[in-house]
Amino acid sequence: MSEIPNVDHILVIIIGSILRQTYTIAQAQIFLQLVDTCYICHEHFPSACQEICKFLGIKDLRLVSTCEMDRLVELMQSVNRVFPGYSDAKVEEIVISFYETYKKVIEATLRPPATVPVKPTPAIAQ
Repeated sequence: MSEIPNVDHILVIIIGSILRQTYTIAQAQIFLQLVDTCYICHEHFPSACQEICKFLGIKDLRLVSTCEMDRLVELMQSVNRVFPGYSDAKVEEIVISFYETYKKVIEATLRPPATVPVKPTPAIAQ
């Protein structure tokens, strides 16, 4: 779990949650009004990134500037309901900054956990 001190970075998690339909826009607005310090489990970082990438049709948040404009316009409708006044350019900058800041967490969480082969032991010693 990490404290997210940058409100702009919270945007990425919240928009990912709205796209995943974990939060409604109204719930996200209430959350932002009630919470002063935001702690988010690391497992939500990659899922937020994946949802935004899936919505925008890109493979990586760093490619946000290459997405189709109509997809970005549609995303910005949700963004501006939760974060009024944010421009396309600011959102692009935020998602890239989020990825760069939390890259190790995002990439570590995306990889499946390592498995260790275990030799079965008999339940009853013979």
